[in-house]
Amino acid sequence: MTKNATKEKIIEQIESLSDEEISQVLDYIRLLREQPEEPTKQELQEIKAGQEEFARGEWSRWKDIRRDV
Repeated sequence: MTKNATKEKIIEQIESLSDEEISQVLDYIRLLREQPEEPTKQELQEIKAGQEEFARGEWSRWKDIRRDV
């Protein structure tokens, strides 16, 4: 599918949305266009700790815990 054809399909879909849905689409587009943030030192430490927990087998499947959330 060409870029123009894709844009036309997106526009067709947007035209059928409610005002609230259009607002949400706009928020999502803005999010996509933002530059990614660099993680903080604290976030990097938490990521590393999570990776280490996973490597040790300390994890649960979503289907096993979702009823507790």
